[in-house]
Amino acid sequence: MKTIQCIAVVLTAVFGAASNASAQATGRVEFNRDVRPVLAEYCFHCHGPDPGTRKANLRLDTEAGFFAKAESGDSPIVKGNSAASPLYKRLVSLDKDELMPPPKSHKELKPAQIALLKSWIEQGAPWQAHWSLIAPARPAVPGVKSADWVKNAVDRFVLARLENAGLKPAQQADARTLIRRLSLDLTGLPPSPAFVTKHLPKNGALLTDANVDAIIDELMALPAYGEHRARYWLDAARYADTHGLHFDK
Repeated sequence: MKTIQCIAVVLTAVFGAASNASAQATGRVEFNRDVRPVLAEYCFHCHGPDPGTRKANLRLDTEAGFFAKAESGDSPIVKGNSAASPLYKRLVSLDKDELMPPPKSHKELKPAQIALLKSWIEQGAPWQAHWSLIAPARPAVPGVKSADWVKNAVDRFVLARLENAGLKPAQQADARTLIRRLSLDLTGLPPSPAFVTKHLPKNGALLTDANVDAIIDELMALPAYGEHRARYWLDAARYADTHGLHFDK
């Protein structure tokens, strides 16, 4: 439906959060989701893709770097055995000369992050390529208690997350509120009074899917829709009309 398409970013975020919650509930650690962000924050500067800052010829951004033998003759990771893994031993060392990240970096892993890396190693240190190189896999649709609220598969993920948190879905917004939300989302502007009047159902009825589709079509045909979408790209490119206060003449 066009309704789902117009809020794809929001649904993707919710879908991802629900999927992550489901995976974390199993106790399984995923490299891309859980481990790679920690390494990127604390390790990649000295052990990443940049040869100019790389130390000990050790790379932790590649599979070979993790499991091939380093200059010391040992592999950084011993799959299934954190106690024998040099990388893990460096993380928990009491020797400041052995501790990683080194104290002079002013970076210190939190206990929960160290525990996460330990769990990953104990689970066999399953490696994952960059997410863009992994074919998407459709996850199992979760079961829910209030199945009558569900209209599509995405709703099940949203509702499962709500039910896990002890929450209930909000009631459908009234027509005037929903028209305003659609306008703000698609154009960045509130709807004109004439636009609201045009699309308000008679007798205070709720908007149907067909009503919503018609509103979306009309909003997306406006120049304001293109301007609103382009604004995000301008922000990403750090565009500005001026050089800044001190340079404007």
